[in-house]
Amino acid sequence: MRDRMTVEVATMLGGAGGDTAGAPDDDRHAHCVEAAMELLRSEKSFISKMRMLDGEFDRRLRGQYAIRSDEFPEWDATVDGLFSHAARFEKVHGRLYRTLKDATRRSAMIVECGKTFREFIGEATPLYAEYATMYAQMSHCLWRHRKDFPRFHEFILVGEACAKESIASLRISPIQRVPRYKLLLNELVRDLEPGSIQLASVKEAIEKVQWLANQIDGGIMDGSRLLNLATLQDEFFDGQVNLISPDRELIKTGEMTKLFSNQSRHVSRGKRRRFVLLTDCLIYAKVDGIHKIKHILPLYQMKVVDVPDGNEASAFQLVSPVKTITLAADTPENKEEWMDAIQSAVDAIGATSPGVELQDFESSLLQPPAVRSERSRSLTFSRKKSASVTRRPSFQFSDSAAYRNPSLQSCFGTFSEEMLSSLASSISDATEETSRLSSSMSTDEPH
Repeated sequence: MRDRMTVEVATMLGGAGGDTAGAPDDDRHAHCVEAAMELLRSEKSFISKMRMLDGEFDRRLRGQYAIRSDEFPEWDATVDGLFSHAARFEKVHGRLYRTLKDATRRSAMIVECGKTFREFIGEATPLYAEYATMYAQMSHCLWRHRKDFPRFHEFILVGEACAKESIASLRISPIQRVPRYKLLLNELVRDLEPGSIQLASVKEAIEKVQWLANQIDGGIMDGSRLLNLATLQDEFFDGQVNLISPDRELIKTGEMTKLFSNQSRHVSRGKRRRFVLLTDCLIYAKVDGIHKIKHILPLYQMKVVDVPDGNEASAFQLVSPVKTITLAADTPENKEEWMDAIQSAVDAIGATSPGVELQDFESSLLQPPAVRSERSRSLTFSRKKSASVTRRPSFQFSDSAAYRNPSLQSCFGTFSEEMLSSLASSISDATEETSRLSSSMSTDEPH
């Protein structure tokens, strides 16, 4: 016999399948009710996470800057945006939760599911699009500041201990939330009558959720692509070149030997260079130091020519209206990889125009010395400022991840139980500080 509470909740949901008795119907109704209740429970849990991210990180960070800003990264738009999305997510999802709960009380949750999610997606899309696009950049910024500013790293550790959850887990929650909707709604679909109004409503909700999930995926890809360029530009090439462009993407990097055009004048056959292949150009630079750029070759009208093995093994030529160079890869396999990658990039460009004369392409990307020196002074200042506090080695991040998407890193700050225990007094102080700051700030997003 059907459980009384299950019957009552099923009725509140707006009918998951009628009044027919029997074990199959009991199971179907119970499963439908559980899926609907999980939608409400998980939404409430997500809102709690965003409230925690807002209180323990965003609001507390602003309070820390009011007290000891000289021990933290310089406040800018990037720092301002590290955690500020949390309050907005809490607000938008709070409305969704209240709407779902109210519809449940009116016995209309399932039948109004499509309308509810249509309105939610309309309101949430701009916020999710912005968050997804900035996610990789903010993850990188968070890692960099934890690495360079010990006080900021300690701030994150205390926040994680107070929240009882890692910052990586809290920040990834919005990205994971939308696919979770689809899973829960698909569970509802299993138990609805074919051709029913309820089924049509839930299917509409699934379509809207899938559309938003696709937008988030695209935003993360775009953000990761731009972050790769920014990392390449600012950290690998130390600001020598301006690579940020909506149409530019990193394809391949590696070392090869650039052969001298007239080897009789040289003792060695060539020099090792670092090569960076982008969608519109090939950069080669010195291997060591700041990777001083030697040349930037546009891919427009470039030809990739095989050089049969003779005096040089695994060699090939790049023939460009700007410059012709001969390269030697380390192995035949490596040669084939490079030739295929460059040829594919050349084919993708086709007959399009670079927007500038090919002879001026390199100079259009290189940064003026004044810009580089100003950036160097800024970096020197920030490093001096962070050097006054002893660096803690507990946070580690692999240097080999420079060209990987930071959003794929599962954790940005793993810490042991011993570390948490050692933070007990700091946690107590932080809790008191949070209470004090909360009482002094308005309930709206802090200024």
